[in-house]
This record gives sequence, structure tokens and C-alpha cells, in this order.
Amino acid sequence: EVSTILERARTEKTKWHYWIVLLGAYTGMRLGEISNLVSDAIKIDEDSGVNYIHISPRYGATVKTDASVRQVPIHQTLLEEGFLEFAKAANGPLFSVETRTMTQWFGAFREACGIERYDDFDQRKAFHSFRHTVITKARGNGVDTALVQRVVGHELSGSGLTDNYTHDFSIAQLKKV
Repeated sequence: EVSTILERARTEKTKWHYWIVLLGAYTGMRLGEISNLVSDAIKIDEDSGVNYIHISPRYGATVKTDASVRQVPIHQTLLEEGFLEFAKAANGPLFSVETRTMTQWFGAFREACGIERYDDFDQRKAFHSFRHTVITKARGNGVDTALVQRVVGHELSGSGLTDNYTHDFSIAQLKKV
């Protein structure tokens, strides 16, 4: 289904339709985070040379928790598709569309792709499902849970007090996700 959505998104004439789908599928970012992206949030890590998106109120992001402030490495596919050029050309907000409009559009888009609204377990298939897919794929491929938690903005859990002594991961480490 994700492949179907990605193929169909590549045929979209409206730029924001295309980019929100790709960003959701390749980063696991929340739609509200994507809708508020600004070009200044697109960075490059000087140590590793890895491009990333800095999710932070400093760059207009609305964050749910402290863990939501994070660095999301930009997937190679997004780089190849021209995301950096798209972001640079925006020179400010990347999208001038409200999150609600994006949500409504995605529901109709999913339907147009021939994808049912609910799965076999009665879980709704929505834009947020991309987060579930990114997390599931990363963990299924053996990526350390703490790295996944850091990239998707979940609180670090599973190692108790050690978390208090764990410092931020490098961008090069986060790129694995």
C-alpha cells in the first residue's frame, strides 16, 4: 500500500501533495510537523555531512513533548527527488496549506489509490500510519530502539536511569533509522 501511495504521489501536479506524502513515508514525521516546516529547519551536520530536518519551536514546529524536539535525517530518496532544492526555493515556509486541509486531501488521495480506510484489525489508515510504518520497518531491520525513539520524537524508554546519562546521538547514528 505504501508503494502504491508513493507511485501515485509522484504523478501529483501539486507540489505539496507530492512532498507531504514523501516526507511522511520517509521520515515518519507528524503531519503537523510537516505542515509547519520552514527552509531554515533544513540543516547539514558538519561532522558527518548528513542532511537533516531540525524539528523545534525555534523553526515554527509545534511539539508535543520535549522529546519531539529532534533531528530527523533526510532519507536518500528525498535527496534524490530534490527535497533540498525544493526547501531552498521556498525560502521560508515550505507549505502554505493548513494541516486540516492536508489531512482532508490525504483521506481522499488514499481512497483514490484504492486503499481501504480500515485494515483487518479495524485500525484506521490515515497519514499518521506512515509513522507506524517507519517505526515498524526500522525496528524490524534491527535499528536500535533508542535511535528510533530519538528520530520519531518518542521519549527514550526501556533502560531506566541510564537514559538520564545518555547524551544525544550523532546525526550519523540517527541516519540508520
